[in-house]
Amino acid sequence: MMVKIAQRFQDEAIRLHYELEFKRLERMYLRQEQISEIKKYIPSANNPVSQKHLEALEMKMARCITSTLKLLFEAGYGQEMKRRGYL
Repeated sequence: MMVKIAQRFQDEAIRLHYELEFKRLERMYLRQEQISEIKKYIPSANNPVSQKHLEALEMKMARCITSTLKLLFEAGYGQEMKRRGYL
């Protein structure tokens, strides 16, 4: 009986962990959108430093998104990723 309860709590903890990963992924996509919008309003000729900074952020965000997608896919959440529109 105790083993079943412990297993259920462990399964729930794992499920919640991956649900947090999905929320993190949502935030990263939102940040990526925000960076793209900001780049539209900062002319590169007037402020090349800001433009480079935004491009670096954009690249970092893309790497984070790719890494999280890979983690979720390898954990067996491919169908869930499709359902949520990430694939």
